[in-house]
Amino acid sequence: MSNLKTIKDKIEKAGVVGAGGAGFPSHIKILENIDTILINGVECEPLLKTDFHLIKAYKKELFEILNRLCDDLNINSGVIAVKKHTAELLNIKDGESGRKASFKTVKDIYPAGDEIILIKEALGKNVPAGNLPSSVSVVVFNVETLLNIGYALSDIPVTEKYLTIGGNTDKTYVIKTQIGNNVSDIFEKMGIIVPENNIVLDGGPMMGRIIDHKTAVVTKTTKGLLIIDKDTLCVRQRLTNLGTALNRAAGSCCGCRMCTDMCPRYLMGYPIEPHKILAAFKGRPSKTHKGAFYCSGCGVCETIACPQGISPNKLFAKTKASLIKDAVKPERQTDTQPKDVREYRKIPVSRLINRLGIRKYQREEFEYAEVK
Repeated sequence: MSNLKTIKDKIEKAGVVGAGGAGFPSHIKILENIDTILINGVECEPLLKTDFHLIKAYKKELFEILNRLCDDLNINSGVIAVKKHTAELLNIKDGESGRKASFKTVKDIYPAGDEIILIKEALGKNVPAGNLPSSVSVVVFNVETLLNIGYALSDIPVTEKYLTIGGNTDKTYVIKTQIGNNVSDIFEKMGIIVPENNIVLDGGPMMGRIIDHKTAVVTKTTKGLLIIDKDTLCVRQRLTNLGTALNRAAGSCCGCRMCTDMCPRYLMGYPIEPHKILAAFKGRPSKTHKGAFYCSGCGVCETIACPQGISPNKLFAKTKASLIKDAVKPERQTDTQPKDVREYRKIPVSRLINRLGIRKYQREEFEYAEVK
């Protein structure tokens, strides 16, 4: 049995999946053509502190796991990407290394956690539209996923989860708890009460989903539990139903194309032009509707760009679902080059925090706890 198959089998048996995103099975991502393992430690969204805690608490272990993985898979290098702000707080130097593993600092921008963006920022490589990171010989894992892979190599299954609890709370917490634990039980044990007119997000303020904290449980992909006031921009957008979004697109879109000009994937050179997709909802069919396939769901179009309060995200999701239903597949490019203006349209996290109206929830300090 090859080393590659042995490692993939161990990772699969341990139940390791992406710990902060869509929960894609990690063993499937490891292919023979990989020459770089890129670890996403940039903590893409505001208010989350999980990756920060893991890097601070397990820096040595993460290096050891990454080196071992590189050695066992005969991979040239492993890179842990962190934002400049995090690097400064943890006294991490850009390029700091230990054998094959090293740190790479990237700018404090959003959405740096999008693996297409992260690969560009950390490694300088462009992933062609419609392709996976493996097309440029890279595999991307979250920090916690790397930690779980380390346990998997020692035949320890994934049963615990690290996550951030924050937002409208007295303190920000990073906790370790059992997968499957009730969110309500966790809140009760920690003395946390969800105030009236507040919701709970599973994830970050930009891409997290609203959950019923009375019935929800912790899953392998739960990155954070954020209590946010309903009057906050990011919550108001989520509470907008699809019908309202469609009506706003049809009646309010002025065709200013700001959603396109600020779209991180468009700036990477991807064939997505949100303003043209919106035009289709106004009765002007567009040949570029397939661009919805390349949407990462980052929310920049509706949070930062649109002056009319339209929610392109919901419409892109609807468009993508329709395309998939009709068995339409995204086109794969062989070469994709970023726009020349991309460098000047990157979104500072500090600007995003102000725009979302969550500055009052932003805390540098957090408390660690283990909740059984």
